[in-house]
Amino acid sequence: MSEGMPWAVEKKGFPVLVKDLYSFLCRKDLIGMGFAFVTAKGISFLAPFVLALVVEIQEYGKIEFYYSYGRTIGVVLLLGISGAYPYYILKNRDFRKIKLLG
Repeated sequence: MSEGMPWAVEKKGFPVLVKDLYSFLCRKDLIGMGFAFVTAKGISFLAPFVLALVVEIQEYGKIEFYYSYGRTIGVVLLLGISGAYPYYILKNRDFRKIKLLG
């Protein structure tokens, strides 16, 4: 079994199969994290609709413009760092560094 990944079974040194999926998905920390994820996604989905009802159209346009501008600048400034660490882990196959869900 892969060290640091209790849900995986190793095949030729690489984790490929999920072992005992039900017990993995029913972990309390995973359920709490799933609830937080669904709540955050729900709020981010509904926020633009609520905002469109509350503010005037010019203000809404400014907010959306600055939001999209900030996201674009953020992508440029991050320079791919958000994908660099997972790539490093997979490239070196050092799965002990992964602390999935705490």
